[in-house]
Amino acid sequence: MPKYIELAPGKWRIDMRNTMYDGPKEQLFFGTEKEVNDEFKRRMEEVQRSDSRDGAQLPNDSPTILKACEEFMKLQAQRAVRGDIGKGKKSEEGNKRRHINHFCALRYRVGATDKMKIGHLTADDIRDTFIEWMRTKANGGRGYALETQRNTLVTIKQMLDWCVERQYIPFNPARSVTISFRNRPIPEVRRIHPSEMVAVINAAPEAYKRQVMFLAYTGLRRGEALALTWDHVDFENQRILVRCAINAGGKLGPPKTKKSNRSVKMPTSVSNMLRKWKMSQPLKMRKHNLVFPNTLGNYADGDNWRNRGLNVAIKRTNYPVKPMTLHDLRHYYASCLIFDHRTSDAEVAALLGHADTHHTYWQYARYFEERSSAMSDGDVLDEILGAAS
Repeated sequence: MPKYIELAPGKWRIDMRNTMYDGPKEQLFFGTEKEVNDEFKRRMEEVQRSDSRDGAQLPNDSPTILKACEEFMKLQAQRAVRGDIGKGKKSEEGNKRRHINHFCALRYRVGATDKMKIGHLTADDIRDTFIEWMRTKANGGRGYALETQRNTLVTIKQMLDWCVERQYIPFNPARSVTISFRNRPIPEVRRIHPSEMVAVINAAPEAYKRQVMFLAYTGLRRGEALALTWDHVDFENQRILVRCAINAGGKLGPPKTKKSNRSVKMPTSVSNMLRKWKMSQPLKMRKHNLVFPNTLGNYADGDNWRNRGLNVAIKRTNYPVKPMTLHDLRHYYASCLIFDHRTSDAEVAALLGHADTHHTYWQYARYFEERSSAMSDGDVLDEILGAAS
């Protein structure tokens, strides 16, 4: 069974045997991806014509994409029942189901029908059609975040590996497909004006005003704020210590990256707000020492912060505010840092918890471009971050 591997940029290798399962091993090396693809397809056609033994099904005999995906997800549901993986909408099972549902639609994007066979899939279908759709057309034309693209591809590779184990297909066509940081499009991150943000905070329902203000003025990710406890609020030094986060599956874990373990300066307005909130927080909400729990003292639902807090605030305000997400509040904080010329680029990356400045430059490329010709927003940063004496 042939397979091809990218050894390094400009160096590819095909590993194969003379028949699908036995025979002497052969290795072929190529300088371009086109060369290896052409040779790989030719070799696979030879294998399919010559291999008559029982075992892996040939493309025309394999199940449809839809059927294979359904069987794979039945297996994941069984694993969830046994407790091997998380169960529910935001669990590992739920994430895999979303990824597989997107992949099932691939049969339409390549101009095929419900009867498209899993064995007819090629690396080009996955790379040029599915990955390109995730990158440029998904999510209302904005494309998925790089991490979402990679997580989806991991699930697809797992599903196709399972198809190989079931002998539905002789090899995994996604094995060589990767998603690179190189040449990825620059995100369209709109800049929120300070007066726009103040209007939203003032219009937020009382039960969610604190959360909206906190996210906008500290730049914490939603999961980091959901997991924040009072022992990680340093009032004496005016710092927020980020040590854990609620992940996409709704479970407590470490922050997104190692650099996300960080200390963030509290603006005076946020410090005063938190002091008052700690003094008045109802007793039943204190059982887990959370700063922003639900009414029973357990971890809150971030979707409620968005739907019942931020979205309601946007509708209430008389200011012409465009729709925004909770993550846009983090972008607002980033813009205040970037447009203040006293904050170095390395400090911006550190305060945002980015792994390195390369990600910061990519994520906020538009901001950095505007900054080169814009006046400093130091007065805004002074007000928000308490930088002034």
